[in-house]
Amino acid sequence: MTVAEIASRRRRLGSLLYEALVILALTIFLFLLPLAVFSGVSHLVPAPGLLWLYLFLLLGVYFIGCWIKAGQTLAMKTWEI
Repeated sequence: MTVAEIASRRRRLGSLLYEALVILALTIFLFLLPLAVFSGVSHLVPAPGLLWLYLFLLLGVYFIGCWIKAGQTLAMKTWEI
């Protein structure tokens, strides 16, 4: 068994910034897009609390799905952490 190399601060920061871009893209496409579609119909817009719950669940599915499937998120794979 070999000892894994510890990632440098620079690589961790790069991975963090990359992950922020992934989260931003997920938020735009899967969170803001439905809001834009339903904004014309005022009675279909959910309460702000439900939107935060939806966002929390959305990001939870992304992170848990990545960790279960591969043990890493997309940014961690890219930066080899």
